Amino acid sequence: MLASCVGNIFKQTYPNYELIIVDDGSTDNSKEVINRIRVSQPTGKIDYRRQPHSGPSAARNTGIACARGEYIAFCDDDDAWHPQKLSDQIAFLLAHQEIKICFTNGYYASGKKTLRHLIFPHPPRLDLKDFLLQNPVPLSSVVMHRACFREVGGFDETLRVCEDYDLWLRMRTRYSFSMIDVPLFTYQCHTENATNDFERLARTRLRLIQRTYAAWVAENPGIFSTAEKRQIESTIALREGKCCFFFDKQRRPAIKQCIRALRISPGNRRAYLYFVLYLMGNGFFSAIYIPAYEKLFHRPYLRSA
Repeated sequence: MLASCVGNIFKQTYPNYELIIVDDGSTDNSKEVINRIRVSQPTGKIDYRRQPHSGPSAARNTGIACARGEYIAFCDDDDAWHPQKLSDQIAFLLAHQEIKICFTNGYYASGKKTLRHLIFPHPPRLDLKDFLLQNPVPLSSVVMHRACFREVGGFDETLRVCEDYDLWLRMRTRYSFSMIDVPLFTYQCHTENATNDFERLARTRLRLIQRTYAAWVAENPGIFSTAEKRQIESTIALREGKCCFFFDKQRRPAIKQCIRALRISPGNRRAYLYFVLYLMGNGFFSAIYIPAYEKLFHRPYLRSA
């Protein structure tokens, strides 16, 4: 995967970049792969750094600290940039100086097969409420001003999942985000993705939403309308119920959270759906609902938990 990832970066039509590879204590042949690439591509663009295993946040912070350019972009070794990615995004940022963080659409892939299913069939909403409730920014699609890190800091090294979501939430009230609705990268779906650690992902995401919502409202009580607050608090209750049902294996507390979600926001249609599904039990979820969801949306179900 590493050789393929680096090969796609070398195909960029934008020439003025440096490639910083941070080896986070790998036990495979990553160093040998990089040495072979250096021989075949003697461009001097590769800065290879190895460090003791510290997690993805620490590895990315190391890369940011070593970077010399004005812009920062990320690419996990199992994802793939399309050739025009950097050139299109740099041109966009230069043309829109008010935008500090730019991301793009992309395709899902499974193994060597690109599924040609867009990550975003429709552009995501970037207002504060929707941004809070669902991470709309794929990390490998981002190009951003390096200066953004000076104000909010880097990735939280205590997090092993959702570290990108945490960073975007800290940046959202300070900087403007914008999307280029063109697929400029491919996201690899496989069982080794950190995003397939469903329980840790769902619980961490829930804590981030709760923490950020409380902080934003404390800082600016009028940041959300009454209707938006009801929708956010109802969604939080629903997510708490999903954790009860899927991970704690407790159906009754999950149903109570559905009822709580509906009391807060009677228009929450998902709460009605989950209320019925919880009554039908985990067997129905596992045997019928989840396979149907994954077939329809071409992604693991709990990624959107």
